[in-house]
Amino acid sequence: MNPPATQLSGAHNGDSRAYLITNVGNYPAMFIFQSKTPFIHSRLYHSALPKMMQDAFAIYALDLTMTETNKLAVFHIMEAKVAELIHKSNEATWPIADNLAGVQALILVHIIQLFDGDIRQRALAEQNEVILVRWTDQLHMRTKNELVASNSPVWPSWIFAESLRRTILMSHLLRGLYSCIKLGFCHNVASLAPSLFTARAPQWDNPVGDTLKCVEQSQSPPVVSYYDFVLMSDKRRPIQAEAFERLLLVACKGEECIDTLEPDLLSQEVYR
Repeated sequence: MNPPATQLSGAHNGDSRAYLITNVGNYPAMFIFQSKTPFIHSRLYHSALPKMMQDAFAIYALDLTMTETNKLAVFHIMEAKVAELIHKSNEATWPIADNLAGVQALILVHIIQLFDGDIRQRALAEQNEVILVRWTDQLHMRTKNELVASNSPVWPSWIFAESLRRTILMSHLLRGLYSCIKLGFCHNVASLAPSLFTARAPQWDNPVGDTLKCVEQSQSPPVVSYYDFVLMSDKRRPIQAEAFERLLLVACKGEECIDTLEPDLLSQEVYR
C-alpha cells in the first residue's frame, strides 16, 4: 500500500485543492515581484538572471497585461515565447546551472498555462509535460553525479544544492497535483515520494552570509524525502512548518492539518 505521503490525498478535497491551486498559482507572481519562490532562492540569481528565466519572467509579465479584449493576442504571443524557451534550451550540452534554470522556468510557465490559461493553454502544457519530465530527470541524475563528484569550493553552496532539490520536488509535485485534478489520482507516485529537500531550513530565507556560516558549522537541518517528511510530521504535534512545508503537508493530508502547524515548537530531533 502506498503511504499517504505519496498519494496527495489532500488534492482530492475541494477546499484543500483550492488552497493548493491558489498557493502554487501564486509562484509566478512571487518570482516577478520578490525574485524568489519556495524552490527558487532569492540569492540564486542575484548576479544575473539566465536567459530561460528571463523568458519565464517575460511570459508572466505578458500574462499580467491580459484583458478580455487582448486575450487572444496575449495567448498567441505566450505560445510563441514558450516554444522559443523550449527550442533554444540547448539541453544536449547545457551545464547543470542551465539545466536547473530550464526546469525552474518551465515549472513557472507550466503553472501559468495550467491555472491561468484557457483550454488550449492547458492542452499545450500537457503536451510539454514530457519535456518537463525529461529535463527534471536529467537534473536529478546530474544532481546525484556532478555535485557528489565535485570538490570545487564554488561548486555548490547550500543555496544552489537546496534549489536543485526543491526544484526537482516541485516539478514532481506540480505534475502530481494536476494529475489528481484531471485524473483523480497521483500518477507519479514513484518519483514524488523519494524527492528530497531540507526540512525546517531557516537558511532558506536568511541572508547568504548567515546561510554559509550555518552550513560551515554543520548546523544545516537534515535532508529528507517527501515520504519521510510526512511520516515524521506525524510523530509529534504541533510542528514547525514554513510555507513550502505547509504546502507539502496539505497536499497529502488536507487543509485541516494547517490547524496543527504552529511555529517554533518542533525540535530538530523529529527529523532524525
